[in-house]
Amino acid sequence: MAARNAEAAWATYSQRCKDIFGSPEVFEMMLEANYQDRNPDIREVTVKVNGSSGQVVTVDEDPAATADSMKPRTWTFIDGRWQYDSC
Repeated sequence: MAARNAEAAWATYSQRCKDIFGSPEVFEMMLEANYQDRNPDIREVTVKVNGSSGQVVTVDEDPAATADSMKPRTWTFIDGRWQYDSC
Protein backbone atom coordinates (compact mmCIF):
# COMPACT_ATOMS: atom_id res chain seq x y z
CA MET A 1 0.00 0.00 0.00
CA ALA A 2 2.75 2.44 0.89
CA ALA A 3 4.17 1.98 -2.62
CA ARG A 4 0.75 3.04 -3.94
CA ASN A 5 0.49 -0.13 -6.00
CA ALA A 6 -3.21 -0.89 -5.67
CA GLU A 7 -3.08 -4.02 -7.83
CA ALA A 8 -0.26 -5.61 -5.80
CA ALA A 9 -1.84 -4.61 -2.48
CA TRP A 10 -5.26 -5.95 -3.53
CA ALA A 11 -3.67 -9.33 -4.28
CA THR A 12 -2.54 -9.64 -0.64
CA TYR A 13 -5.96 -8.92 0.89
CA SER A 14 -8.10 -11.68 2.38
CA GLN A 15 -11.41 -12.47 0.70
CA ARG A 16 -13.18 -11.02 3.75
CA CYS A 17 -11.50 -7.65 3.18
CA LYS A 18 -12.11 -7.78 -0.57
CA ASP A 19 -15.80 -8.35 0.12
CA ILE A 20 -15.88 -5.26 2.36
CA PHE A 21 -14.33 -3.05 -0.34
CA GLY A 22 -16.44 -4.62 -3.04
CA SER A 23 -14.10 -4.10 -5.97
CA PRO A 24 -10.49 -3.31 -6.85
CA GLU A 25 -11.64 0.08 -8.16
CA VAL A 26 -13.14 1.12 -4.80
CA PHE A 27 -10.00 -0.13 -3.06
CA GLU A 28 -7.80 1.94 -5.39
CA MET A 29 -9.84 5.09 -4.65
CA MET A 30 -9.44 4.45 -0.91
CA LEU A 31 -5.71 3.93 -1.35
CA GLU A 32 -5.32 7.17 -3.29
CA ALA A 33 -7.31 9.11 -0.68
CA ASN A 34 -5.37 7.55 2.20
CA TYR A 35 -1.97 8.43 0.75
CA GLN A 36 -2.81 11.81 -0.76
CA ASP A 37 -0.20 14.42 0.30
CA ARG A 38 1.86 11.69 1.99
CA ASN A 39 5.35 10.41 1.43
CA PRO A 40 5.59 7.11 3.34
CA ASP A 41 8.98 6.57 4.92
CA ILE A 42 8.80 3.20 6.67
CA ARG A 43 11.88 2.76 8.86
CA GLU A 44 11.03 -0.22 11.02
CA VAL A 45 8.83 -3.31 10.78
CA THR A 46 8.02 -5.64 13.68
CA VAL A 47 6.25 -8.95 13.12
CA LYS A 48 4.81 -11.28 15.77
CA VAL A 49 3.41 -14.61 14.61
CA ASN A 50 1.21 -16.92 16.65
CA GLY A 51 0.17 -19.96 14.62
CA SER A 52 -1.79 -18.81 11.58
CA SER A 53 -2.12 -15.20 12.75
CA GLY A 54 0.46 -12.43 12.58
CA GLN A 55 0.61 -8.86 13.82
CA VAL A 56 2.69 -6.35 11.85
CA VAL A 57 3.65 -2.93 13.19
CA THR A 58 5.46 -0.38 11.04
CA VAL A 59 7.17 2.85 12.02
CA ASP A 60 6.54 5.48 9.35
CA GLU A 61 8.70 8.62 9.59
CA ASP A 62 6.39 10.56 7.25
CA PRO A 63 5.17 13.57 9.30
CA ALA A 64 1.79 13.31 7.55
CA ALA A 65 1.26 9.69 8.67
CA THR A 66 -1.86 9.17 10.72
CA ALA A 67 -1.77 7.90 14.29
CA ASP A 68 -3.37 4.68 13.02
CA SER A 69 -0.31 3.97 10.90
CA MET A 70 1.48 2.54 13.95
CA LYS A 71 -1.38 0.27 15.06
CA PRO A 72 -0.83 -3.46 14.59
CA ARG A 73 -2.18 -4.92 11.37
CA THR A 74 -3.39 -8.50 11.21
CA TRP A 75 -2.23 -10.98 8.61
CA THR A 76 -3.73 -14.47 8.52
CA PHE A 77 -2.38 -17.63 6.92
CA ILE A 78 -5.25 -18.73 4.65
CA ASP A 79 -5.16 -21.28 1.84
CA GLY A 80 -1.39 -21.66 2.00
CA ARG A 81 -0.42 -17.97 1.97
CA TRP A 82 -0.30 -14.93 4.24
CA GLN A 83 -3.18 -12.55 3.57
CA TYR A 84 -3.76 -9.03 4.88
CA ASP A 85 -6.81 -9.21 7.13
CA SER A 86 -6.99 -5.81 8.87
CA CYS A 87 -9.89 -4.29 7.03
